Amino acid sequence: MGQYYLFKTLEMTLGFLPKRLCYFLASVMGAVAFRVVPSLRRTVTKNISQVLGPQASNSKLNKTVRGVLSSTFKNYLDLVRIPRLSRKKIIKMVDVTGRHHLDKAVAKGKGVIMFTAHLGSFDTAFQRFSTFPTQVTVVVEPISPPILLDYVTGMREMHGVNIVPAVSGSLKQIIKILRKGETLLFALDRDTMNAGMNSPFFGRDANMPAEAVKIAMRTGAALVPVFNNRRSDGGYNIYVEPEIDVEYTGPDAMAHNVRAISKVMEKYIGRFPDQWVVLESIWNGA
Repeated sequence: MGQYYLFKTLEMTLGFLPKRLCYFLASVMGAVAFRVVPSLRRTVTKNISQVLGPQASNSKLNKTVRGVLSSTFKNYLDLVRIPRLSRKKIIKMVDVTGRHHLDKAVAKGKGVIMFTAHLGSFDTAFQRFSTFPTQVTVVVEPISPPILLDYVTGMREMHGVNIVPAVSGSLKQIIKILRKGETLLFALDRDTMNAGMNSPFFGRDANMPAEAVKIAMRTGAALVPVFNNRRSDGGYNIYVEPEIDVEYTGPDAMAHNVRAISKVMEKYIGRFPDQWVVLESIWNGA
């Protein structure tokens, strides 16, 4: 319940402040967390060091880790500011590149599975999907307690994006959505269901989510990469890439498809490592 009341407090206080001031406060909180929460700093440092590689200097590594923690707080503030957004403002603040790739995939009529990473401002940028002709449903990790899940879901759905928590029984709903020719969105950079498979990720094996790939192989739905980043001017970019060339048969089909997804995620996480807001260990043994 404490998290629920925290979000309500943020919405009723910081949610009304100018965005620039909110982001300044988020940067301060990120710097403080870097100093006073060593366990969190160590976990994020291990993840980011794998992304940056051994050639990265300590100063660059620490700066990027502080950026991740600041981005985390910015994302919380972005979430509670969703009720203040209008459809017109969403269109103005979020630029989309490659929209035709999604339109082409939707036109095939078998449904689309968009995939992304916990990158940029997930909640704010993807409100832009509410302006697309295809209905978009975001599959999210369930949150406890239920009152907090309902509260966060209500904000995320405010402009027309649907939310489906990945819980027991949700697979039937997901398949139904695809059979209607609609679009799903999964974040595939963290195996939250412990049902993934080992695959190279930034040069080292990690347990990567595989459920969305299994669904695509079963239904024929297109797998379309989509990523976003937060811009320095306060706006957001969404990048839609051409659909993945899915393999459907053969002993290595699943491994091929998971690796293809990982490669696209590497591209965008590598471009914006300070906005990759994963606070849990990703790599085996990390």
